[in-house]
Amino acid sequence: MMRLMSLIYGANVDLSCHGINLRLILTGNIQTLRSVFVEELENELVASCMAGYDGRRGWIYFLAVKSSQRRKRLASILVRHAEAKLVKPGCPKVELMVRKKNNKVISLYKSIGFDPDPIIVLSKRLIKDEKHDFG
Repeated sequence: MMRLMSLIYGANVDLSCHGINLRLILTGNIQTLRSVFVEELENELVASCMAGYDGRRGWIYFLAVKSSQRRKRLASILVRHAEAKLVKPGCPKVELMVRKKNNKVISLYKSIGFDPDPIIVLSKRLIKDEKHDFG
């Protein structure tokens, strides 16, 4: 698990929301169907993707690729693998969230078939912290 956490932190996955407990998320102490998929190269963890299914929709979380391994389709391969695993129990669709200003990541997801939905995400802070500009 420490190698996976190092990859996610090293890939600059946005964990700026206060209270993200990556260890809790990765160990599965959350009530959902969850899987973590990884790619290794010469015994080094170079990419990861977490997928979950809550019975209504699937979610992709924490897609991370080591910077030296980007542009090699690893992200696409892991997302496709996650989609294949999600459809088995009957998951009808998969969603993910990307910050509006993160154009590189938005382009990546669009290139593998994801489209923006006409929805608004509402959130509520349960633990007060400093405000973030997620724009």
